[in-house]
Amino acid sequence: MGTHVDQAKGDGELLADVPVDTFRSHIRFIEKHNLWDEVRGALAEAGVDTVAMDIRPVRVISELVAAKGMPFRKRPITRARWSPLNAGATRSAVVLP
Repeated sequence: MGTHVDQAKGDGELLADVPVDTFRSHIRFIEKHNLWDEVRGALAEAGVDTVAMDIRPVRVISELVAAKGMPFRKRPITRARWSPLNAGATRSAVVLP
C-alpha cells in the first residue's frame, strides 16, 4: 500500500484542494453513521493506507486543540478513535471530540 500522494502520482492525478466545509461535512457524515470501517476498507482496496495532508492545516488544528485545553494522549490510537489528523499515530496524538 502507499500514501494518497503515491497513489495520485501513479494515477497521473494531482492532489485536490478541498474546501474546509466539504472536508468537515464528509468527516461528520462518516462519524455520524459510524462508517470508519467501511472508509478504511474502501481505501485499503484502493491501495491507500494514509491520507496526505499539507502540514499547515494539521499544525493550525493541532494548535487550536492544544489552546482549548484538549490533552495530548500518550498511548496508541485505537480504531475507534481514528481520524485523519491522528491516523497512524502512536504517541502524542491529538484526539478530537
